[in-house]
Amino acid sequence: RAVNSYYFRSSATRFRWIQNYYGEQDEWALDDIYIGQQCPNMCHGHGWCDHGHCRCEEGFSGQDCQPSSPLSSSVLSDFESQDALLATWQEVIGGEVVAPDMGCGVVSSGSSLYFSKAGLRELVSWDLDTEWAEFVQFYLRVGGDWAECNQADSREEGVLLQYSNDGGISWGLIAEMYFTDFTKPRFVHYELPLASKTPSTRFRWWQPLHSGEGYDQWAIDDVIILSEREKHIIPMANPTLPQNFYEKPAFDYPLNQMSVWLMLGNEGMERDNNSSFCAPTPSAMVFGRSDGDRVAVTRDLALRPGYTLQFKLNIGCESEFSASAPVLLQYSHDAGRTWALVREGCYPGTPGTGVCEGSGRELREPTVYNTGDYEQWTRITVVIPRNVAASKTRFRWFQESSVYRDAPAFALDGVYISEPCPNHCGGHGDCISGVCFCDMGFTVEQDSCVPSVASPTELTEGFEGKLSPLWQSISGGQIGGGCGIIGEGKALYFSSAGRREARTAPLDTTNTRLAQFYIRIGSKSLGPTCTRPRSRNEGVIVQFSTNNGIQWQFLRELDFSSFLEPQVVTIELPPPAKTPYTVFRWWQPQQGKHSAQWALDDVLIGMNDTSRTGFHDKFDGTTPLRHNWYRIQGG
Repeated sequence: RAVNSYYFRSSATRFRWIQNYYGEQDEWALDDIYIGQQCPNMCHGHGWCDHGHCRCEEGFSGQDCQPSSPLSSSVLSDFESQDALLATWQEVIGGEVVAPDMGCGVVSSGSSLYFSKAGLRELVSWDLDTEWAEFVQFYLRVGGDWAECNQADSREEGVLLQYSNDGGISWGLIAEMYFTDFTKPRFVHYELPLASKTPSTRFRWWQPLHSGEGYDQWAIDDVIILSEREKHIIPMANPTLPQNFYEKPAFDYPLNQMSVWLMLGNEGMERDNNSSFCAPTPSAMVFGRSDGDRVAVTRDLALRPGYTLQFKLNIGCESEFSASAPVLLQYSHDAGRTWALVREGCYPGTPGTGVCEGSGRELREPTVYNTGDYEQWTRITVVIPRNVAASKTRFRWFQESSVYRDAPAFALDGVYISEPCPNHCGGHGDCISGVCFCDMGFTVEQDSCVPSVASPTELTEGFEGKLSPLWQSISGGQIGGGCGIIGEGKALYFSSAGRREARTAPLDTTNTRLAQFYIRIGSKSLGPTCTRPRSRNEGVIVQFSTNNGIQWQFLRELDFSSFLEPQVVTIELPPPAKTPYTVFRWWQPQQGKHSAQWALDDVLIGMNDTSRTGFHDKFDGTTPLRHNWYRIQGG
């Protein structure tokens, strides 16, 4: 059943309904024909015209049949279910939901809506309140180079995006998707014209002409129409996040529900091999399918500089490093048309641009997370830089699984965006709405998280036996002699392809005077186990943090060409490094198999500021040697 209204004026007009080509099964019928006085605005297409007066459909009222109550103002459709199709769309003619290996293939991720049938091909939305809507975006493919998705050969076989403010009586044009421009899947974003922003507007994607069933096919995916009213303003007292995904598995979470998630691509695990994620949690969102790229995109958020984005990440429980298919954390200010890393890498050799310039720059890694570095669930806290904070910022976690189809699944959990907590919870807690929820073993002090027991005041490490428990993490290194003898005996040797970093546990350095250690960065003649460094970023950076690595402050750059032989380095701690909970790290910015190996030995963080005037040692075993002696070699 369809209702159509037309407007004509002449002194002598006649009408006819005619079907030129028909067979025995081609029956049709007419009913309720009205030719007479026009109604106001043709009842906006939502009523019967009766002698100039509108008899409105249910849900519409007034002289010209306006919505009785506000209509829905957004569409989020990922076309993963045929059953859900007509709940979201008023009409789907000539198309159906198909799996990623059918039709025109993967358009964005997973299934798509594929149009290939004879007759009319169109997708029509329900009427929407678009007064505050800003844009429509989607992924589209028109033709390709195989039988199920063949190339259109005329302009009329492209696809039009149109809008109607009168229930489909008349249509205005938003854009023409030219038939030769979409032979590969493309992301499309259009600002809505002012004329389309009304209390009752519908949209349609329509192919005016095609050559019949099985020709000039096209497919669409991930349609989003969003209202400015639903943009998330991060409040000062309440978080926009967390989202609660405990009700059901993450991949069953309905995308069209009002949440911060705008789009989820390839969430869940491959269904055909009945696999599950290696480290599941009740609330984790898992991205393990490979029908296109894996992606999680937030809605637009209103942010201020210094806000925190916090999440937990696990990449396939993999311990072996791989630089292929990392998970990228990116942001967009233009509704997803362009994306950039939330934080670019800032290294000593990086040209001074943007946030990586000036003496106050923070040397640190980019928001690129590689396989092998996130074997365990790891909390990541990102302080929003000034260039990212804006009134409309959306984030995405992105893994290029369309190219690297064997990329390990990744999972997200505990995603929060909020105003910052004091000292970012010391790096030992979740920051939710400016309030710290501390990790086990930590307690709240001055609204931040501190160790429940006092931190040690000294670290001494010779790497001769079992590692001291005061090392929080060693990445890419192990006890070995690949760079020869550094101080004496064994050393901590870094040679892996991934991250290379030694990080201490929190230390009480309130009265600590210095950090001292032996180090070697490459060599002139030790061969492939200790190669000569070639660039500045192969040097080693010594830094400290008062919030467990959320932010790093500079202590010393160890020049790549100055430590080809083992040397002792002594660093007097500056006042900002003297806190009850200071963490230190040795970090080589340039990772990978082509980066020079390095080794660390005889590390001391200690020596009290108020040094003793003398001591007495009888060497009878009553006093541990380390209480009086910093270094004992050969005895």
